Amino acid sequence: MNPLIKRRKNRGVSLNFLLIAFGLLIGFSVFVLAGPSWGSSSTVNYTTDEEDVYYHNLSANITGYGGDITFAINTIGTNITWTNASGTFNVTEAEISPWIKIYDINTGNLTINATYDNQTGFFTIPIQATNTTDEEFAGTVFEFQVNATNDFPVFSSSQTVYNWTRDSYSEYEINVTDEEFHYPINYTLTQVNCTHAEGTGRDDNQNCTIFSLTETSNTTAIVNLSAIGDEVGVYWFNLTITDFNLGCPHSSCVSSTYEVNRTTYKLVKFNVFSNAESKGEHG
Repeated sequence: MNPLIKRRKNRGVSLNFLLIAFGLLIGFSVFVLAGPSWGSSSTVNYTTDEEDVYYHNLSANITGYGGDITFAINTIGTNITWTNASGTFNVTEAEISPWIKIYDINTGNLTINATYDNQTGFFTIPIQATNTTDEEFAGTVFEFQVNATNDFPVFSSSQTVYNWTRDSYSEYEINVTDEEFHYPINYTLTQVNCTHAEGTGRDDNQNCTIFSLTETSNTTAIVNLSAIGDEVGVYWFNLTITDFNLGCPHSSCVSSTYEVNRTTYKLVKFNVFSNAESKGEHG
């Protein structure tokens, strides 16, 4: 064989070998430097309710997770969006961090703890997963729906004992709040039992309805007593407050559970004293 042809053939083999080796090196580098792989479940719309603490394990959404990845909310290039009763808005991580945040970047523990209606709605949150070995990363967007719930109305005061003196007109104010402003509040006094003082000539649990309850505003009612004669005694009532039935504030809401009247009650004790009697005897 011509030596010149042989040398050219050897050079061709060497060149082919170098091209193959270079291709393998590039392929290996791409494999090593590739970011984490998000599974298809990361695009699912996850749902929770106001008042429920929701924990989401982001690492479960990584294909082949091996404990070598950190997680973070990353708004560079992709905004967090929040859709509520007023519309859809771009918000910052700081704005939602009081109730939505990643508590552990290594395990990907994302926690949602919405306690008010104004923390509910539909959220899209960009999440970045980063390899701890080479800092390569990959991002995806999670969707979370936080359903609003109708909370029970609340008594502003914890007072459960009220004192009156016979033959004198007096009144007490009952104050309540309702987070969702489902007004008007319905107030009700329901008799439990009453015990009359000795010498009144009255049997227990008779003539107990000597009190009236009148609503004066959305959040206030007045308990009145005009005890004339032998009404001295101890009276027990259930005092109940019920909010008004209003609709869901936005589409992130389950109407069958939200659009119901919520009722709160407490057992109260009404003492009626004689003019000369010490109020401490029935307290």
